[in-house]
Amino acid sequence: MAALIALLLLSCGPDPVQTKELSPTEALRYLTRASLDLRGVRPSLAELRAVQADPGSAQSRALAYLAQPGFGERYAGWMAGVWLTPVSEIDHDVATYPVDDPLPMLVSLGMEPLKVLARVVEEDLPYTEVVTADWTVIDEHLATSFPTDYPAEGVGWQVVHYTDGRPKAGVLSTNGFWWRYDTTLANANRGRANAITRVFTCHDYLATPIEGNRELNLLDEEAIADALRTDPACVACHVDLDPIAAYLWGFYNHFAFSPSEQARYHAERELLWEQYSGVSPGWFGEPGSSLSDLGVQLASDPRFVECAVERTMEQLLSRPAGQEDTAALTRHREAFIAGELSVRNLVASVIADPSYREAETRLLTPHQLARSVEDLTGYRFHTDGLDAFKADLYGLRSLAGGLGPSWDGEATVEPTATSLLVQERLAQAAGAWLAANDLADPAGARLLQRVDGSERPETHPAEMEAQVRDLYLRILSRELAPGDPLAELELARALDLWGAIHAATGSEVDAWGGLVAALLRDPDLVLY
Repeated sequence: MAALIALLLLSCGPDPVQTKELSPTEALRYLTRASLDLRGVRPSLAELRAVQADPGSAQSRALAYLAQPGFGERYAGWMAGVWLTPVSEIDHDVATYPVDDPLPMLVSLGMEPLKVLARVVEEDLPYTEVVTADWTVIDEHLATSFPTDYPAEGVGWQVVHYTDGRPKAGVLSTNGFWWRYDTTLANANRGRANAITRVFTCHDYLATPIEGNRELNLLDEEAIADALRTDPACVACHVDLDPIAAYLWGFYNHFAFSPSEQARYHAERELLWEQYSGVSPGWFGEPGSSLSDLGVQLASDPRFVECAVERTMEQLLSRPAGQEDTAALTRHREAFIAGELSVRNLVASVIADPSYREAETRLLTPHQLARSVEDLTGYRFHTDGLDAFKADLYGLRSLAGGLGPSWDGEATVEPTATSLLVQERLAQAAGAWLAANDLADPAGARLLQRVDGSERPETHPAEMEAQVRDLYLRILSRELAPGDPLAELELARALDLWGAIHAATGSEVDAWGGLVAALLRDPDLVLY
């Protein structure tokens, strides 16, 4: 991996495709955006000051982030909004689970497919491994129910293999993917087939305009089945959709929402397509027989690579790809292929493109918000032992904005009343936590590295001002430049806020905690 990134840097030169020099302010914004995208955290003070001194180094520094551990998790985080597998709602009676508290298992369940993606990216495996791998990644919560070779005393996410004889097809063989995308007999896996084409080829059949027979009785199953075979409007889609659906009967559950049914693969049901659709398995005219065939066919389809490029570019540019992006998409696809389908090569190509540097402001996802605030302050929001940003029904993820933009349908791309409320509460808790811990342990301070709590604006003005400038730069990537009238006004207001809180409470912890909380509520924290 290190050799790969070094090669990228050498081939790109100091700053490869930049069309104009960056100003210090532009360099700060670019590096902050890249750091939040590629690492999920804001740049350190040292990194920010380095690009202020040398704006031309911003892009090469951003490319170097790709070599740091954890990039695979970040990439999977982008795709969570597209794959939509993370769920945490309890859709079964608690008594039907083999564990006392099923919620941690359900949270982990939605992460299984994304953990497979993360490992492929982190280890620079060819992207095709996503749909052809003979392994999966689960944790101890899933191991209680899933038939795998997970170690008996194992803890945490580990690479394992299913042991129930299911075909090997990467995420297409995971319980996590098909618990999220269920089916009924009448639907006959067609919704599942559409999930595959939507996620991996960027084609959503549900978004395709059709002109069907308005006289068709949708309550008459026989009439519907006949229309699927004879009505041109229906056949246009189902001629391709139904053969894909035919591959998926091994994951069909006779008893809906039964954990014991859903936990294992049912090879004995693979031929149910003969009874319920009469259409044999295939991928756009190419016949097959098993789920493994589907994975290979999908990986061999040019649209698989093209869609990965489009999804990646959309997430990084924070907008849907359009016709005007054709040339850029072609460049990034060629870089992807030249890099043997390493996602790092693909992302390096996108962030080196001027369009990334000039992209419009985007909103932090809940995952980015939680992780970046934790990196700044050491605080993570938990409720009843559950990470509040990893669950919806019992957490804050939906209120904070959901999984992130999909660009296929509705997406939370602007602040909402509930996301602002979450930011406010998180800022208050994190600010108080940071101040209490930093002032109690100055040697290990995260943000308050210039003060120990004894300083006052009237007694130590230089130290107080320097600390506030550091907070603005580290938390918001905003420089309060000495001599700049607006910056000096903002600095004065920050110190006034500190003084007002201290006067009201008599507590240095409350004063610094309140100031940090105010900065954590600034729009520049969530818009980058």
